[in-house]
Amino acid sequence: AADSLRLAGNDAYASDGIPLAMARWRRSLQSSERLHDAAGAAKSLGNIGAGFLAMGEMDSARAYLSQAYTRAAAANDLRTAAGAVTNVANIDFENGDLPGAAERYAQAADILARTGEYRFLSATQHNLGLVSMAMGNVEGARAALSESIRLSRLHGYPEDEAEGLSSLADLERAEGKYGAAATLLDRALALSRETGNQIAAAGTLHSMGLLSMARGDYAKALDLLEQGLSLYTELGHSIAAIDVREDLARARVAAGDLQGGLEELRTASRLADSVELGALRMADLALTAADLNLALNQYPRARELFRQAQRLYRGAYDVAGEAAAIEGDGYLSLVRGDDREAITLLEKVLALRTRAGAGDERAVALTRLYLASAQEEVGDLRAARQSLDQARQSLASVGDVVGEAAVLASLGDLEARAGATPRADALYRSGIGLLGTLPAPEVAWRLHAGRAEVLQSVGDLQGAAQELRRAIAVIESSAGALLLTEQRTAFRADKASVYVDLADTELRLGNLPSSFAVSERIHAQQMSAAIGRGRIATPAMVPPDLLGRELDARQRVASLTRQLRNPEFARTGLREPSAVNMSPADVRSALGRAQAGYAELLTEIRSAAPGYASLVDPASVSLGDISARLQPHQALLEYLVADSITIVFVVTRDTATALVLDIGGEELGDLVDFARGTIARRGRSDIGQLWRAPLERLYQYLIRPIEDTGLLEGNESLVIVPNRELHYLPFEALLRAGSREFLVERQSVSYAPSAAGWIGLADRRFRAGQPAVRTVSTGGAGPSVLALAPRVDQLPGS
Repeated sequence: AADSLRLAGNDAYASDGIPLAMARWRRSLQSSERLHDAAGAAKSLGNIGAGFLAMGEMDSARAYLSQAYTRAAAANDLRTAAGAVTNVANIDFENGDLPGAAERYAQAADILARTGEYRFLSATQHNLGLVSMAMGNVEGARAALSESIRLSRLHGYPEDEAEGLSSLADLERAEGKYGAAATLLDRALALSRETGNQIAAAGTLHSMGLLSMARGDYAKALDLLEQGLSLYTELGHSIAAIDVREDLARARVAAGDLQGGLEELRTASRLADSVELGALRMADLALTAADLNLALNQYPRARELFRQAQRLYRGAYDVAGEAAAIEGDGYLSLVRGDDREAITLLEKVLALRTRAGAGDERAVALTRLYLASAQEEVGDLRAARQSLDQARQSLASVGDVVGEAAVLASLGDLEARAGATPRADALYRSGIGLLGTLPAPEVAWRLHAGRAEVLQSVGDLQGAAQELRRAIAVIESSAGALLLTEQRTAFRADKASVYVDLADTELRLGNLPSSFAVSERIHAQQMSAAIGRGRIATPAMVPPDLLGRELDARQRVASLTRQLRNPEFARTGLREPSAVNMSPADVRSALGRAQAGYAELLTEIRSAAPGYASLVDPASVSLGDISARLQPHQALLEYLVADSITIVFVVTRDTATALVLDIGGEELGDLVDFARGTIARRGRSDIGQLWRAPLERLYQYLIRPIEDTGLLEGNESLVIVPNRELHYLPFEALLRAGSREFLVERQSVSYAPSAAGWIGLADRRFRAGQPAVRTVSTGGAGPSVLALAPRVDQLPGS
């Protein structure tokens, strides 16, 4: 049974997509573990590792593949061991470690030479060809790819032959042999379709699109690339889909569709548009604005401004300014995960700053600090440690306490990654002590969060919780100073894991109310961000002038804040009459008056319209408050999603608990996207019932564990409080495995932005007895998404 499940997963991988394949491989692993079948478990572990690799989850992939190799070698299963080594080599290849990849592919080939596994040997030759291409070894690439094709053809593996032909065509295209490339690609696509190998078909369509671009036929290129992207998206191959989107952006821009190209670039998170300015003074303004956008996690705008500054400084022969702008661009590449580009840019900065007059010792040290982070991400830990030691010595010698503390934080991260927890803890504590009360939030929160992770690893949950609370206090001290809701939201975006870690730690300590309070804090912040974008439908008894004054005051604060942050804003022609012809001092004074006026207005609103105030500025609620408001057969499910875990708080009329679900945000996001995609295409004949599998799997992850506790027995109504990726999931459509019944057919489903928001929405009724809005589901304590849909009857499908 275990082997059958694994083979079924293999079939699903090529034709149905990764989510379904992963589900079958996990079941196969469980079955093998129960039977104490070491060889079977090794095979399943290898398959799961390959699945994570295709989804771009490299850390998880490496972990599973390492286990697969260890168990396979112990069981003398050479084929599985070779497969694990090959996929680790694939990870090296994706990370840009070409020598490492080539070494591991050679190791796999040596193992395979003892097994007679010709299909596997063909795949290894294919991979060696790709590495040779990347390293510029054209003849070596041609020889390896030709051998791969020969082996596949000789031993009857047409689907593998298709992949080899497609890669060989890429080599021919690179050498300008377009006719030969086209012939190879036509044959590859025919073989892919004949054998039902959707992965090979997607790759061939991608290559055909690139060939059309090389020939200047952009319309054809766009059509082929979109076909390839559609297949990769349906199959859940996120890394490949990003590659295609990058090429789609190039094709759209080349065809004159600049907006379409920009949209593709934003989706792929690679590039940003640039706006050309014409003065050195504007270079300084651009660099300042870029740094600000980077701090607020506004990455596309930051990259645009960094590159704009680079051009302007270069044109003015300002080497120091150019180095600063390139460094910002390099740091942005680092935080966005493009580590190789970050290293290239930061090494360029070091070269610029070692010129006479281009920078001082401190500037060079800070560049080494950023460079070390990139070196660590690509696995060059020795170089990272050397860069950090040099940076620490330099920063200490110039008396830069904050910079030295930042180095200590990075050294702590490095030691923690290496498993040297005592050393990591000492470094974090040194950094915290060095900072003392100095205002350096970007460094302080990292030190506290890093130490919390170390304390968790040694079982000191109380200490970890304390450090996480300190990290959050530092984050909130900075976020709270930002006046615009969208700025606060963006600033917290890359720090969300700290909040979820605290919720998880409190839960492990048995502090359910405290854990829930953290979750509510996160949901309240999200609700505040949504409400901050516009007006909220309110009962007629609330004075309209009061509501209008609240929105006008909020917009006035936002307008003045924009003007204070960017003095050039008023000269752009945008309609900001309040800011025109005002000096910075005048703007600052006006902003102070506007803030004070808004605070007074909120006090007035709380007195005249407490229901409205509860949405604009919601009060915290306890688990007991929620239980008291729930109907006898109703439950509230509040989800909290992190990259590695998902927590669900379950509240009924008489019970409250929390469960840690066996899925994290990255896998959940892929699965939700896949489910939505198959739902959207379920009318197509070639999709069939594909949409059922992801909906069943999501049910297994998100609902089934709660059902197993018995808390939903007899339940008729669910209030869902989603988080992150779950905002895009229609819970009503979830399917229990083996059943044709949707969740909504057993229980009514409504949604709320937070538990506090749900109670606030329930309270917003006319004293005349009419509800604030219509609701789709029944049995709830009140409407669920009032703030975001005040006119439900006008929504499509209502």
